[in-house]
Amino acid sequence: MPERMRIAYFSPLPPARTGIADYAIELLPPLTALADVTLYVDDPAAVDTQVVARWPVRSLGSYERERWNYDAAIFHVGNSYFHEALYRTFCCYPGIVVLHDYSLHHFIVERSVLRGQFARYQRELAYALGHTGIQMGYEIQSGQRALPLLDWPLNERIIDLSLGLIAHSRYVAARVQQRRADLPVRVIPQPMSARNLKVKRHLQGWPDDVLLFASAGQVTASRQIDLALRAFAEVRQSCPQARYLIVGEWRHPDLSLEQLLNDLRLQDAVHHIGFVDDLAEFDDWIASVDVLINLRHPTAGETSGVVLRALAAGLPVIVSDIGWYSELPEACCVKVPTSDLAALTAAMRELAASAAKRRQLGEQALTYMRRTHSPERVAAQYVEFIGDLVEHWKAPHVK
Repeated sequence: MPERMRIAYFSPLPPARTGIADYAIELLPPLTALADVTLYVDDPAAVDTQVVARWPVRSLGSYERERWNYDAAIFHVGNSYFHEALYRTFCCYPGIVVLHDYSLHHFIVERSVLRGQFARYQRELAYALGHTGIQMGYEIQSGQRALPLLDWPLNERIIDLSLGLIAHSRYVAARVQQRRADLPVRVIPQPMSARNLKVKRHLQGWPDDVLLFASAGQVTASRQIDLALRAFAEVRQSCPQARYLIVGEWRHPDLSLEQLLNDLRLQDAVHHIGFVDDLAEFDDWIASVDVLINLRHPTAGETSGVVLRALAAGLPVIVSDIGWYSELPEACCVKVPTSDLAALTAAMRELAASAAKRRQLGEQALTYMRRTHSPERVAAQYVEFIGDLVEHWKAPHVK
């Protein structure tokens, strides 16, 4: 193996509105200190100019003739349409997968059903489930059953083609190896560095003694914002100075925030910031709160960048006790059973009543993040795993 590996890196990049693009910006500086990295995207002209100024960016179309220049290729795969082009490249020229979401069902639907190509979707069902998948496809197409978005991960093709796989949790790694026990899998934490933060809570014009809860990131059904606000309404009875901030795009098709706030009589206590385009500003809003609420049910096997940003800012966090969230240390967050309103309310009340408890959780969060999630540490683990795979590929194999 050469002294410095040569790596082809496939991922969404800024300004793409996905946390995996932000992930790349965390990982690339320390990774390129250890290896020679070339970035591959569908349209290099659409990439942020600051990224292009720092790293070589090539088009996906050029990879076919250039692929022999590299020791390895890594493909960052997530559950959204941002991965469509690199997915096509991966299927032709497989490499090492970084699986950001265990379930890819939404992604498969976006690249097939939502583009009027149902046959493509049915092929994925058949690949994953055999004859059962074929029959399911007919039933879905005829309207006899709904899209089973939460029932099947549809990641089988990605796993089967992978030459190695990086997961961010033991939860995902175990499920991948249930599918393919011979696949080299390494659990490597998501990188997250500390930031220079500017508190923005004063911009709301709220009193100085406000106790500020918040949820951040896209508001979808699985984020359970309705449950969080119902618990918050209970907390307000004993803590009337509490307020709630929602930072992120509203993408909940079945829930009206206005109606929910009216029903709970929270119109003056909840403020929706909406989508925040600038990542530094997004971090500032997270750092402006006293407690972050990040619920998830069901889980798609994701790792929450929002939770890591809050922990890196030294904030106490309340999470659902599920998937990757269950693996967070007890010392730096509060875990509640999924969909348990009483448990969530009790956890919020406890933190509302104790500044000392909030401070203790925040201090432990900072310690944990510096020890486990520093980008330099993560990059070193990447290089070690990729190097192990390269050595394995070069070794003679005797049958």
